[in-house]
Amino acid sequence: MSRFNLFACAAVALTLVGSGCSKGVLNPGGGGNPTGGGWVQQNPPVHNDLLAVSFADTLHGWAVGAAAILHTSDGGRTWVNQMQNAPRQGLIYSGASAPDSNHCWVVSESDGSIQATADGGRSWMMQDAGSGGALFAVAFTDTSHGWACGQRVDHANALIRYTQTGGTVWQDAQTTGIPILYALGASPFRLMACGVLGTVATSDALGQQWQKTPLTGTTQQLQAIAILPSSGGLSAVAGGVAGVGSVLTSTDGGASWGTGQPLPAGLDVEGITMASYTAGWLVGSGAGHAEIARTADGGVSWITQAVSWGLPLRGVSAVDTRHVWVVGDGGAIFYTSSGGN
Repeated sequence: MSRFNLFACAAVALTLVGSGCSKGVLNPGGGGNPTGGGWVQQNPPVHNDLLAVSFADTLHGWAVGAAAILHTSDGGRTWVNQMQNAPRQGLIYSGASAPDSNHCWVVSESDGSIQATADGGRSWMMQDAGSGGALFAVAFTDTSHGWACGQRVDHANALIRYTQTGGTVWQDAQTTGIPILYALGASPFRLMACGVLGTVATSDALGQQWQKTPLTGTTQQLQAIAILPSSGGLSAVAGGVAGVGSVLTSTDGGASWGTGQPLPAGLDVEGITMASYTAGWLVGSGAGHAEIARTADGGVSWITQAVSWGLPLRGVSAVDTRHVWVVGDGGAIFYTSSGGN
């Protein structure tokens, strides 16, 4: 079952356009926040729901969603929709990964396809046409090694694809007994993915064989996961639907998980990123409003940061401890150059 509905997105987009996108935001205006704190709204060329974002550096990044592959080369001051350059258009693009300013991979939950660019998005190529399943996330640790996760065509079991050749060849990883997976965490040392029924799966750096961890402490859906940089792939954080109640933390490569500080009641965590061993951000929604929260202790505790937006936030990307981008429904793109403080 899809996590997202294209027709609902279209209805939301039309409503926002017709009303002048009247949802309130903190410090609305053009991209960039060179001197001030907090979060600033950026202005994409579409109001489609955006599901994922990936920045290679403080200038170059992509944001993807319903019929949208958006690119910026100036930190988000301007965005261009590159979907017309893609060989397969009009899909729900649910994941993106940009290891450098020229390369980006996007995956689709519509058909499980994988498309890529090697020239900053001036041209896109089909790397894997999909097989009727769905891909929800993609992660590259460099321009050769990447992974994508989702669900097989039977809609019950996990699908993980991997490449060691920059996508010229994609293969199925071994995922026996693992249910649907929604998010990936990648490091040069270890890989993790999470999904339905509180599932976390782990693999070594090659990502060819995956194992389901025996216990995460929850049977609720997990939708976001990130490995802490400089942890050797041992430390990670994961979050999910409101029933999870808190962000889960692991310090043993995902073999066991503990619970950090309880999150506000009803908070649905959609995305997590870690910029350092201690600093990271989560995004989602709760009680009819968007949520952004920051951790300074590796995911044990989280502090809400002010952003006024009435629709869920879905994805987050940090290139360092200050420069972070967040995307979400209704064409939401927010940026901070101060870590959100």
